[in-house]
Amino acid sequence: GGAGYGSSALSQVHYATDAQGLFQDPSPQIIRRPAPGGVQTYTQNVQVRFLQPPPVPPPGPLIIREVRPPQPPVPPPLRLRQVAPPLPTPPPLVLRE
Repeated sequence: GGAGYGSSALSQVHYATDAQGLFQDPSPQIIRRPAPGGVQTYTQNVQVRFLQPPPVPPPGPLIIREVRPPQPPVPPPLRLRQVAPPLPTPPPLVLRE
């Protein structure tokens, strides 16, 4: 025979936790006492390094293109009609024998 587990031994107690998974105590005991040796001052060395952006690439060749508006359509050919002035009437022909 081995040791048997009763139903009371398998029951689990669930405690309330916050978003970080820390247990929430409904009635915490807050203990405040002075630090041994008085107030302590801590010194921390902090180095700040600023990141440099990558260098700007040199500009490429400058290309300027002229954009012209579309040309209007070619006008129809110009037709001129001119009537020649009437020829002067020739003098009458006189035929003699």
